[in-house]
Amino acid sequence: YLAFGDETKFPIIEKSITQLLSCHHIGILLTRFMIDFISDDLNEIADIVRQWLAMILNGCHNIEQGRALNYRALELFIGRQKRSADKQRITLKSIATQDNMRLLFSKNMRMINGQDDDSFLLDPHGVPYTGQLPILKCWLGGSHSIGKGYYLDLIHTLNGEPVFSLIDDNYYDLRQRLVAIVTEFRKILGGDKGRFLTFIIDR
Repeated sequence: YLAFGDETKFPIIEKSITQLLSCHHIGILLTRFMIDFISDDLNEIADIVRQWLAMILNGCHNIEQGRALNYRALELFIGRQKRSADKQRITLKSIATQDNMRLLFSKNMRMINGQDDDSFLLDPHGVPYTGQLPILKCWLGGSHSIGKGYYLDLIHTLNGEPVFSLIDDNYYDLRQRLVAIVTEFRKILGGDKGRFLTFIIDR
């Protein structure tokens, strides 16, 4: 049974509903504990993060595929929704900041209990660039060839849990990018510059 609780929080589950409802996406209730944990303490981005998590869990790979969802039903289960794809893109542009990125990475780190780890796997990738801009060519390991591309540097725990990613152009090689990667990653771990970290680099 579902009822709305305190209007300042998200919908809560109670045994106090007087009318039976038939809705799409009711299976999202099985993941509410995860959605609630991730969105807790995210301040102004909490609502849209909850919505995008629900969209991903319902099989959407991008904002456009969300048009097939029943947002009225999702509002019953997880709270406010932005139904327009254009409004979602505008919101994404407005919240795509370094601070929000670090906030989400830190939340992910706590979710997998990796904040106390000192050893990590660094996995750099050359990703093919499919746009029209005249960018530099680089080595693309996936296809074992040279072509237009950019670098995606990923950090995992020793158990393989993803904890950080950084996208960069291919002007600098890994030896130069490593300093920026570690500096930014330390901010996710609390900013302690004296903390000893070990990185196993997949080359």
